[in-house]
Amino acid sequence: AKTVCADSEKFGVIIGGLGRMPDPSEVLEDLGVRWVRVNNHLDNKDANAARLLEAGFNVIITFNNHDTVNMLTDYGNPEQFVHAGFPFASKEIYQRKIREVLAPLAFYLAKGRRIMAQCENEINDASINTKSRYWRGTVAQYLSQLDAFYEAVKTVNSSIPVVLSGFASGVLSGAVKSDLDGSMSGLAAKLLIALLTKGRYDAADLHFYGCTNDITPQARWVKEYLPSGKSWISTENGGPDYRCGSTPIRYEQDPLGYERLQAEQVPQRLSACVDNGARVCLWFSFFDLKKEIGVFSHMGLLEINTSGNGKTLKAKKDKLSKKKLSVLLRKKPAYHAFKTFVESRQD
Repeated sequence: AKTVCADSEKFGVIIGGLGRMPDPSEVLEDLGVRWVRVNNHLDNKDANAARLLEAGFNVIITFNNHDTVNMLTDYGNPEQFVHAGFPFASKEIYQRKIREVLAPLAFYLAKGRRIMAQCENEINDASINTKSRYWRGTVAQYLSQLDAFYEAVKTVNSSIPVVLSGFASGVLSGAVKSDLDGSMSGLAAKLLIALLTKGRYDAADLHFYGCTNDITPQARWVKEYLPSGKSWISTENGGPDYRCGSTPIRYEQDPLGYERLQAEQVPQRLSACVDNGARVCLWFSFFDLKKEIGVFSHMGLLEINTSGNGKTLKAKKDKLSKKKLSVLLRKKPAYHAFKTFVESRQD
């Protein structure tokens, strides 16, 4: 049997949601993926965690409270902020919904799968940052929600690690440069320190975009404030990012050049992540997300194949279940770079 070292078990991708996509298992297996992150908005839509666990993958489920009957809207409503999580109105209802998602999945733990549960994505304080995209509440409200989340998860199974809200790359970048003053970078540092030191969780989540060489100092900064006994993971790590001065290339300007640079960055970014002590390192993302903000829309390892009649994936949805995912998606150079990198960590 082939011996697999611990490092090769740490890598994966973020998918978000599969919707009506065909079964991705064959492609994920070929890629060497062991972990997949999916999102659950507590809106009764399946995040496909069971589908992935059944196929043999470990999952990180990011819960965003977008339950329209159980949210506080002091800082905006779900129509204004379609991607945001909101503070719960009822702790009891919130905890029940978390348990209802996780309880049917718990038996996979006995089969050797691993599950992590994350409370919200890239929170900011909406009372200070009015543009906060993923959290429409205060830091205090988030810490209260995290506490309730922790209780709910641990009542399902105490071995499921609770993951703190992801730390946005821009916030991390500001925190590293901070003097803990009243500047924007100072506010960024204070936000992350409050989450790291006051939150009830098992692992922090660092998101890495920007420059590849920023990863190590950002990881080191977080570890300085990470309490003893807690670990960190990274559920988003992608590039190239044209906001980085050394890689100003945009996909639209030079698609082939962008994809070559992306393939070069895959091993650099994943190495920096795992070598700095992360338990899990995921690539953003599995396939290109054309509806994402421009800088993130072409960071996928796969591209939707629109060859032939030029129809988009959306136009083909009714026929998806009859097709293999490998037929619909083009493997980019970054795909092969990811696969080669993971294989190199098996020795």
